[in-house]
Amino acid sequence: MLASYPNVDIVIADEVLLDEPDARVFAERVIAQWPEKKVVLTSHRLDVVAKASDRIRYLSKTLLSILDAPRAKRRHAPGL
Repeated sequence: MLASYPNVDIVIADEVLLDEPDARVFAERVIAQWPEKKVVLTSHRLDVVAKASDRIRYLSKTLLSILDAPRAKRRHAPGL
C-alpha cells in the first residue's frame, strides 16, 4: 500500500498492528525498503516509547488522547 503513495514522507502506525507480529518489525521493513521515510509508532506503554531511535520515533497515546478529548472534558490548569 505504501508503494502506491510515493509522496508520503512519514508513516504513522499504532504499536499494535493486526498483520504484523511486532510494530518494530513493521517499522524496520518500511525503513529497509524506503530509507528516506520516517516512521512514528504510537504506544500507551512508556517502556516502548523509551526505545525510540534515530529512525523510529514513538508518540505516547496519552498525549494523543489529550489532544483528541472534547474541549469540555479537558482539565486546564488555572490561568490557561
